[in-house]
Amino acid sequence: MDEVFKERATEKNSTLLLSEISLIDYFQLSDATAILLIWQTGVRLKALSSLTANHVDFDSGLLNCSGDI
Repeated sequence: MDEVFKERATEKNSTLLLSEISLIDYFQLSDATAILLIWQTGVRLKALSSLTANHVDFDSGLLNCSGDI
């Protein structure tokens, strides 16, 4: 059985998408942040939506995506 794979988004695609988002509006800024986190880390949407401040190490600038999310 042949599987159809979606083409990977390019950096140009991501930049174009982000350029359409208003960073003044809170909800659009939240969307842009989610897009960047997914793009730059590869975190899955379910894990991203489960993150809390406890998962962020602000001193080192790292996300701790342990098995609890």
